[in-house]
Amino acid sequence: MTDILDLPGWTPTNVRVENDEYVIEAEYTVLPDACQKCVLQPFVQIADTVGCDEKTVRTLAAEHIAHVDGGYLPALPEWLGIDETQIHGKLRLVLTDELQAQIGSGMRRACR
Repeated sequence: MTDILDLPGWTPTNVRVENDEYVIEAEYTVLPDACQKCVLQPFVQIADTVGCDEKTVRTLAAEHIAHVDGGYLPALPEWLGIDETQIHGKLRLVLTDELQAQIGSGMRRACR
């Protein structure tokens, strides 16, 4: 007998009893091969590989991009200071937010 809580690639997220029924919610944690290739292949080729419409691939990609980009807020200082310094004998770039007079940390703040 297969233990439903121990299926390969599946991770149970919630187990409960609802209306005298045992309800198990789980998510599939193994990404399909097509997802790994999305960056390298055009949507048409992915749609052919998976066996669906190109619009479906574009819609899923747009949702994923919106999810990934949702938390990203680039910081653009009004005055960007560019300098260099030597660390362990190698030249390194130093960027500063000149108005905030902070090295590096000013670059992480959200835009106003």
